[in-house]
Amino acid sequence: MDTVTKGDLIEISALNSPPQLVKDTLEAAFLLLGYPAAEAKSWSFIKKNLVSNKDSLQNQLKNFQADKCDSASARKAKDLIGDVTLEKARNVSKAASSLVAWSLKALKDVEEAGKLQNTT
Repeated sequence: MDTVTKGDLIEISALNSPPQLVKDTLEAAFLLLGYPAAEAKSWSFIKKNLVSNKDSLQNQLKNFQADKCDSASARKAKDLIGDVTLEKARNVSKAASSLVAWSLKALKDVEEAGKLQNTT
């Protein structure tokens, strides 16, 4: 999934106070990638990893394996993305829309892998 560019990550990392949609999208992506919830929720942690590990984060996104995703993290990511559409994301941030596209595709792959079961 090569939808997220280095430019997208640089643009997002420049935001000091990003819109909630951007924060939620990054938190969802980091959860899907296997980061602990406390780190995925921390904008300072995310921003640091966007800035210092752009190539590494791009590789993580590109090499995502849905079958290795934690079910609880996937459910939390799905809740964060909610009803976000690509159009809504583009209206907030073109750079974030690429991460929304990646997250939606990753969630679909996780669901197909049987890791996103509805549990109550």
